[in-house]
Amino acid sequence: MKKLLVSVIALLATVSLSAQDLTAGYNEAAAGFGNKDFAGAAAKFEEVIDKGMDDETAWELSLCCLENARDILLALETEFRSLYARNLTLSRLGEAVILPLCPDKGGCMTYDLSRAASTYLEGDIELLKRMRPR
Repeated sequence: MKKLLVSVIALLATVSLSAQDLTAGYNEAAAGFGNKDFAGAAAKFEEVIDKGMDDETAWELSLCCLENARDILLALETEFRSLYARNLTLSRLGEAVILPLCPDKGGCMTYDLSRAASTYLEGDIELLKRMRPR
């Protein structure tokens, strides 16, 4: 289990460190994310986007966030499978994550709890790729 936590922490640290070459506002948001101030980090990211981030950069940031979230979940799923010899599905996500949450995608969307969370992120990544600004 320690290996699993170290893997997740390393991935989160990588996400936070990858923002060093961007604006000061982006760096503040990344620091807030690293300190687990998610609401503050989200507000700072919104400020960066509102203050002139072009569509392509916003798209790339969104893609980076989705890919990093997918990679974290894939690492969790792999470790969970090696420790407990069963798949980490949405219904079992509470066994590996303290407070698992799923985004609300509307009243007509329901989640299949027998699927892995990373498969939903794969779908979100594909959807984002189709929405790339030209």
